[in-house]
Amino acid sequence: MHLLRKSILVIVASIFFSFSSAEAIAQSRPMSPRGALLDYSMQSSAAPNLSAFQRSVFTHVVSAPGARWVRVYFSELLLEGASTVRLTSLADGEIQELDAAAAREWSNTSAYFNGDRVLVELLAAPHSTMCRVAIDQIAVELPEEGAEGAEGECGICGSDDRVPSNMNWSARLMPAGCTASVYNSCSHMVSAGHCVSSSMVVQFNVPNSLSNCTLVNPPVADQFPIT
Repeated sequence: MHLLRKSILVIVASIFFSFSSAEAIAQSRPMSPRGALLDYSMQSSAAPNLSAFQRSVFTHVVSAPGARWVRVYFSELLLEGASTVRLTSLADGEIQELDAAAAREWSNTSAYFNGDRVLVELLAAPHSTMCRVAIDQIAVELPEEGAEGAEGECGICGSDDRVPSNMNWSARLMPAGCTASVYNSCSHMVSAGHCVSSSMVVQFNVPNSLSNCTLVNPPVADQFPIT
């Protein structure tokens, strides 16, 4: 279920404004539980696969103890041929697999995963020699950053007029946490101008937040990059 504004704002989401990462993420509660960007250092060496089958050549668990959700930012993602990188939430088992084309669509980032640990696996194509993965940042929501509000306040912006909605054209725009609405058959969306930043993800079929305002991400299949 998602919070839908009764009077929809008509700013096209594909019009980008210049916000720094800090400006796009750091705002006060309970407007939206968007978390924070953290530096994270992980780099694999070039991992060859001399076999005739795709196989895992490198694994790493991204860990942010106590985080409510995690998103991964790749600083390098070299996927030779049909190689992929697979990410799995160790909280609920949700999986995202990216080949080179999908990684470009996602701007070398991942979807949003529930929980505080994500398994990253590099699946190298047969006879590949140069596959490599590196991570320099993760986005997380830590407990002390959560929006703790009274009943019905989670995600409400002050004296705001949003109500729960299950309309399939209504979605949550991350990392802003704002409502975004599909308005034509070309997959264009509208949202408030201040919600727009780079590397955005739109989430459909958004689950209810928990009673303490913990954001719950939908399955990976309901998350899409804004291109």
